[in-house]
Amino acid sequence: MKANTKSVAPSRARLPGSWRCDYKKQYLCLRDAIGAADSYMDRVVITRAPMMPYYCPRHYCWHNGHNSRAPLGQAATYSMDCAARERLRKEIAFLSDVIFDFADPENESRHGFRFR
Repeated sequence: MKANTKSVAPSRARLPGSWRCDYKKQYLCLRDAIGAADSYMDRVVITRAPMMPYYCPRHYCWHNGHNSRAPLGQAATYSMDCAARERLRKEIAFLSDVIFDFADPENESRHGFRFR
């Protein structure tokens, strides 16, 4: 009888808690982690729980993850706030580009028009 030599990678659920975040992106700044979570919540319409940053003492950084322990009312409010913050970031970036284009009239605008 041949022994089973096939190696099977353990599932993430069976790994110790400190190993579950090894594959996650690491953010040194909370602001960057919040921005990434907001971007995710704006792009993904249906989620099982809101994407929220949390501090990881093992890696000394911030990760993002789904917070399934958040109360439903708080989760719904947080999700709407995330999307609103991300849309505001996009609007600010667009308006900043327009201002920079207006300040430098010699260059072609990225938006397809020239200021005179």
